[in-house]
Amino acid sequence: MGEAGIEPSFLVRLFDPRGRITPRQFWASMAISLLLLPLVVIFAAMASDPRGSDSPLILAFPLLGMFFWLFVVAIMKRVRDADRPLWLAFAVMVALIALPVLGLVLFWDVWPVFVLATLGLLALISGLGRPGRNEESAS
Repeated sequence: MGEAGIEPSFLVRLFDPRGRITPRQFWASMAISLLLLPLVVIFAAMASDPRGSDSPLILAFPLLGMFFWLFVVAIMKRVRDADRPLWLAFAVMVALIALPVLGLVLFWDVWPVFVLATLGLLALISGLGRPGRNEESAS
C-alpha cells in the first residue's frame, strides 16, 4: 500500500526491469553486478577443491543469477531510455561478454586492450541519449 508519489528506493529500481535509469544509476548497477562476478568465481573454485565440499555452489549459482539479472536489466533500461531497439541491447550484452572472454582466451598478451574495449562499450551505453535531444538543446 504505497502512495503514488513515493519514489522506490535505488535497490528496488536496481532489480526492476521497468522504468528509467540515469547514467549514474547505470554505472552503479554495473559496478554491483561486476563485483558479484569474482565472488561467483571464488565460490566455484572453492567447490572444485577435491578435499572440500560442493556447498559453495549453493552461493555461486544465486550470485551468478543476480549478476546476469542486474547486467541485463541495466543495459535494457539504458537502451530503452535512449529509444533504441531492444535488439541493440542484446547485441551489446553479447559483445560485453564476448570481448573479455576473447581477450583472455585468444589474445592473452594484450588482454588489457579487451578490458578497455569492454569499459568503452559500457561508456557508450551509459552515454546513450534520446534521438533529437541534441538538436532541441542547440536551437
